[in-house]
Amino acid sequence: MVIRVNSPRIATLLALSLSISACWSSSAPLFEASQSVTPLPSGEYLYHSGAGESQSDRVALWKIPGGGYVYYNKAEDNALPLLTYEFDDGWYLLQIGPTEETLLLIARTTPTRIEVFDPDCDEEIGAISGVGRTESRYSGYNCSFNTLEAAVAAAQFVQARIESGVPIEPHGWFEPTPIERFGDANP
Repeated sequence: MVIRVNSPRIATLLALSLSISACWSSSAPLFEASQSVTPLPSGEYLYHSGAGESQSDRVALWKIPGGGYVYYNKAEDNALPLLTYEFDDGWYLLQIGPTEETLLLIARTTPTRIEVFDPDCDEEIGAISGVGRTESRYSGYNCSFNTLEAAVAAAQFVQARIESGVPIEPHGWFEPTPIERFGDANP
């Protein structure tokens, strides 16, 4: 049996990325649950974060009727909605929130893992129509997206860079098979 790595795992990785400062965000959700893909089963997954010496966390995903997931990180005791939008085969825009702002990440599937990227907001991405670029009080710049189209255009720009060999390290990665499976969330 071949197991295909899919977007929900990436979504879980995105949710784990809440512990970092957001570089990409929007003031409101950019897509609805009905537009979200949910190919992963509900279950507990292992997420590895950090470069070099990796830290692992157990996270849970529950499918929600109508689309999307509830993401839960036991270590942070944090449950949030997670939506996953497939913008190209094996590439996903992850949307976590709403919180004070909706956070956005990019994920891609490989045969052995799901990688989650927290992309920079450089001048080229900031020049895309529908993208606002502001200096971060911590370091670098943040991107704020007004539309799904703008976020997808930026995600495709990052995808093209990665596929052309530009070294962009993932924020973390997800093992594609759940440690434990359990039932979907009920409303």
